[in-house]
Amino acid sequence: MDLLNLSVISPIQSTSLLSSVVDSKSVQESIAPVTTIDRISKALLRNVIRFREPSKGRLKTPSQQWLKAATKTKQQPHRPKSRKPKTPSHTVEYLPKSKCEQLRHTARQLMTPGLGILAADDSVVQLGQKLRSINMVNIETNRLRYHEMLLGVDAGEDDLMNFYFSGVLMREESLGKSAQAEKKLSRLIIERDILLGIRFDTGVEKLVGCDREYVSTGLDSVMDAIKRTTGKGLKFGLFRCVFRVSELTPSTQALFENSLILAKFAVICQQSGIVPIVAPEVLTEGSHGHEEARSVLREILTTLVKLMVDHHVFLEGTLIRVAACKPGLCFKGQKDLKRVADDTTRTLNECLPPAVGGVLLSRDEDLCTSLTILNNIQNCHMKKPFFVSFCFSRVIQEDVVAMWAGQNKNRKKARTELMRRAELCSLATFGQAGNIGASIFITCEESFMH
Repeated sequence: MDLLNLSVISPIQSTSLLSSVVDSKSVQESIAPVTTIDRISKALLRNVIRFREPSKGRLKTPSQQWLKAATKTKQQPHRPKSRKPKTPSHTVEYLPKSKCEQLRHTARQLMTPGLGILAADDSVVQLGQKLRSINMVNIETNRLRYHEMLLGVDAGEDDLMNFYFSGVLMREESLGKSAQAEKKLSRLIIERDILLGIRFDTGVEKLVGCDREYVSTGLDSVMDAIKRTTGKGLKFGLFRCVFRVSELTPSTQALFENSLILAKFAVICQQSGIVPIVAPEVLTEGSHGHEEARSVLREILTTLVKLMVDHHVFLEGTLIRVAACKPGLCFKGQKDLKRVADDTTRTLNECLPPAVGGVLLSRDEDLCTSLTILNNIQNCHMKKPFFVSFCFSRVIQEDVVAMWAGQNKNRKKARTELMRRAELCSLATFGQAGNIGASIFITCEESFMH
């Protein structure tokens, strides 16, 4: 048998020949030597093994091989298939487009140029201190009278609140326990096309393991409070966290814990259709200087923005209230308000993305200092991708309470002083507060500068 032709025979022929070589008596008794028979057997066995499927370990019949070869079509040229985007088994839409548009519209309304937010968010204890200063008892009736004076219950057509304020921030308990009081105050605000907001933080508690640092409380009750006040025209909410500056503070734990609370608060508000105002505020106590104040604000804002992005917060529907980069009260160096404004603007530009809905400046020591900083920020020759407005409380109301003195006859005079201060704040948002004639602002600014 020719060994060269064994590789071209079929598997059936190889199998039959192999059996004939082994079993056939004629082959075994042939004149061929034993070594030749062994070589023929091994060659036939290799020919059979070539047709074994390696994956399944069984013989494939020649009919299957030949049928596959006969039915094999001409190979088509390779055409890359269009890849479909990989989609998860379930998709969750965080905020629908309609709600995003609603939040964006509310944020823009709050940040209307020339308008700010009147923060009447004093707690019951703080209101009691104001009322005791004018010999009034801290009861719900007197608190309601104070807010009626502040909001202009009898101002009528002479009221100018909507010329200077886009929103009013209050406490839920300040609206009154009775349904009539709540309806009265909310109507006073909404009828003037002013948005109503609620402050949700309830206080602070000591942060364990830190050096006199605090974490804000009240996050657990935010959702319930929103459900109670949404029907009264609630459009935005504020949550405040405080940071203490020293050689060892703010610590990483305090930065993370408070920023996480603010990010969660923003998520809860936006899911309910409420614009969140997150307020990381640096306490004024301490002896830190200009550079340290700027470094601390940078750490706070970068941590806050990182956590808000991680929680998928809609930045265009979010406002941030900050305090200026100002040295501590115990700082012994010279306090330059122009540098304070420049440092604040530079830090905001470095740390906040342009998508943020806006920035609100919180009050400072007094009205003159607050307006000087805000006015200098607007006149700062740096690009500001977002509008900077004000959210003042005590600095606007400090002399108004004394003028009112709990007497209904003094309401008009107190309201006139409130509107005059509001006009100064409005002009400061355009950088034009120094253009007013002889005013207390000009006098205080000149005395402070010189």
